[in-house]
This record gives sequence, structure tokens and C-alpha cells, in this order.
Amino acid sequence: MKYNLLFSFVILTSQSCKTKLVEKEDAFNVAKAYCNCVEEQLVNAKDSSVNLNDCEDQTFANSRLVTIYSDFNNRERYSSKTLDSASKFALQVRNITDTLCYNKIDFKKIKKILHIKM
Repeated sequence: MKYNLLFSFVILTSQSCKTKLVEKEDAFNVAKAYCNCVEEQLVNAKDSSVNLNDCEDQTFANSRLVTIYSDFNNRERYSSKTLDSASKFALQVRNITDTLCYNKIDFKKIKKILHIKM
């Protein structure tokens, strides 16, 4: 009986040590970080001087799900369940960003990106 209890304790302890805690990403926090970056750049900006891609690179690179969503070769590396989750998360971030900060942006200060003629 004493050995069974000790054996159970050792098994449970070893299993709990193997469990990795993964923080759940929050779409609001990712969107808020992006909006904060944009707001900081707009404070003293002149016309056509703010590049929104800089904030996207800074903020979205820290999000695992947005990184998976934006990876063009992701179908080969991730399961369909992960791809679906990443797509839903990216959509949530975009919707929150639209309502949280795009209506506050002075688009005169945003750098125009030239399109390539084909």
C-alpha cells in the first residue's frame, strides 16, 4: 500500500512537470498594442511620414496565431485546426483594430505605398 501511494505520487509529479503552460493569446491585447504603436508614431508625424507596416511588423510578429495566418506556406506546416484558429484570431484582431483605432487615424500622415504596375 505504501509503495502504491509513493508510485502514484511519482507518476503524477512527473506528468505535471511535463505539462507546458501555454498562454492563450488575446485578440484585444494584440490589437491594442498595434493601435498604441500607430498612435505613438502619429503624435509628431508630418504628412505622409508614418508607415503602418512598421507597426504591423513590430506588433504582429509577437503573435503566434497572426504569424501562422500570415505565413504563405502554412498549409504544409500546420494542421487545419490550427489554420482555422489562426484565421479566426486574425479576423478578430482586424475587427478590433478597425473599431479601436482606424477611426482615430489622420490618414494625411500615413505614408502612401506605391503599387507596382503590371
